Amino acid sequence: MIQPGPAQPQSGSLTGGQAGADPFGEAILSYLCSRSYESSELDFKETLETAKGSNFAKVARHFFGMTNYGGGFLLVGFREKPTGGFLPVGLPENFHIDQAELQGKFNAFASVPLPIGYRELERTLEGITRRFAVVYVPPGPEPITPLSDGRYHNAKGRERIAFVRGEVLIRRGTSTMKANPSEVAWIRQRAKDTAYQLSLLSGAPDGIDEILSSNIFPAIRLPARVFRCLINLGGNHVPNHGLNSCLVVGRALQSFEDPSRTSLHQYIEAGSLRSDPLSEWQEDPELSRRLMQLYESALVLKGTRLGMGFDWARRRFFYPLAANDSRREEEWEGITKRASRQVAVRRYLGSLKREVVIHSSVRTEFHLTGGKIHLQLEPGFLLSEDGRHPLHGQKQGNVLIGLESWLSSHNGGYLRNVLFWSSRLLDPDRVIRLGPELEFSGKPAEARVRVGIREDTLRSVEGRSAGIPEIAPEAVDDA
Repeated sequence: MIQPGPAQPQSGSLTGGQAGADPFGEAILSYLCSRSYESSELDFKETLETAKGSNFAKVARHFFGMTNYGGGFLLVGFREKPTGGFLPVGLPENFHIDQAELQGKFNAFASVPLPIGYRELERTLEGITRRFAVVYVPPGPEPITPLSDGRYHNAKGRERIAFVRGEVLIRRGTSTMKANPSEVAWIRQRAKDTAYQLSLLSGAPDGIDEILSSNIFPAIRLPARVFRCLINLGGNHVPNHGLNSCLVVGRALQSFEDPSRTSLHQYIEAGSLRSDPLSEWQEDPELSRRLMQLYESALVLKGTRLGMGFDWARRRFFYPLAANDSRREEEWEGITKRASRQVAVRRYLGSLKREVVIHSSVRTEFHLTGGKIHLQLEPGFLLSEDGRHPLHGQKQGNVLIGLESWLSSHNGGYLRNVLFWSSRLLDPDRVIRLGPELEFSGKPAEARVRVGIREDTLRSVEGRSAGIPEIAPEAVDDA
């Protein structure tokens, strides 16, 4: 998960531009076909025409932008959905384009000829085999410009111009735009080194100084001691006590606060109250595991006080949904501006043959790493029947696997989820405070690196947030 680096495009292509790299390798093709949203190096079309009088100039415009940006792909056979994203519908039976014709058609426009790649392939989706086409646009050896205007006629017969002679185009997000002077300079620099490419698959460095964000939050203040005692409840449940951390196993109670100063004092067995240095618990393997549970108790107590539910079976927080509501949204500060976020929605799932509530959720876990305590947040989903009590079982698990596979395939969206859930736990001073002396940073651990994944900046996340459903319908339908 990467935060903004310099305000400039990032170089490279999906294939990395490495010598001998195959843009039509099975790993790359599988990755491309799993995508449902456009990006700087990926564009979708339902069909493609190269015949005289067609609107090929519109497509060629994106080719110019991609080659100057560092290369990219066009996938044909995908239909745009009203809710955003693209649906793999496949090509018509009589569809076919000759690679030489496609390459010649584009190179007739281009100032420098390019070896445009083309391949048709089959994929079986929902038991039906469909054909798709993949066009590969390689990175240009220099800024590639049109030799003539790209004229075509729209559906109403009106003439339009997709590009003009001599202009330098570049990809910005999912659009192809005229490059500004700084972008033109960047294109020239990128073209000087053909090895200066980014690969989502190989992990080749992109050479841009960026900040890699994690989903772990380091402790910034820890209690000095752990209190423990034996309690006699007479078969009753643990009463309200006001402690910010409380772990009860059998008759043994542990807390980071003195339980004798609360309403629990009347249940404490005489002479059993002790306190130990925190360091002793961290150094002992068995006590260290108990210590992680104690941290979790503090987090669960805070989350429930903030109105969240907690699924003990999967150790996840979620927002309940009232019986008469169809959805729930939560306001948060967003990445660059305040936003409303869907956290629960009621929906009928054919795979379960019932109506359920789909909740955005977060799994929490504490780790002792390098002698330091960290809180880890792992976004995901859970299902409930009534909006409050989580459902479990194999069928429900299969649905969740589909949902979480969708989430994990969008790295930028994953970061946005991490930041949303951490914001739910923040105190006004931007600290995750779980007790008087138990505090975690409100900012995830970061590392400055010169390796990155294109399209994973916070800028790109925010720019696409409106087009990515908070709870993805396609993920639910496919599960």
